[in-house]
Amino acid sequence: MAALRLGRCLLRLRREEADNMSQEELSRRLEALGVHISQTKISAIETGKRIMDALELKACSVVLKCDMEDLYEFTSR
Repeated sequence: MAALRLGRCLLRLRREEADNMSQEELSRRLEALGVHISQTKISAIETGKRIMDALELKACSVVLKCDMEDLYEFTSR
């Protein structure tokens, strides 16, 4: 069985598909759900400098109306 590997973050793409939502707007909507991710952290996530934890991943999927697996590419080794 091939192992899965976390690939490129697709958060920016999903934001843009969601009416071109800004990082600041995403941050505000996450805050309304009780998940605190600043615009700076969103930028770090989108550029691969930071990985979302499970709660952040779920909250982003709720706000962006997509599945959690739609926020990252996954590849097999």
